[in-house]
Amino acid sequence: MTMRFEASAFRDLLGVMGFAQAEVQRIKNELDQPTLHGNDLSCITKNALH
Repeated sequence: MTMRFEASAFRDLLGVMGFAQAEVQRIKNELDQPTLHGNDLSCITKNALH
């Protein structure tokens, strides 16, 4: 299969692909971060309110 793009359409495609790659990386980084447990979260919430 061959696809031909006009220059402006190709730039748009690259922009969309770049955005998608950044989102995939952002989600991956979030998943790699350690998560807080319920008790830890309640302590942070209390401290944030004071």
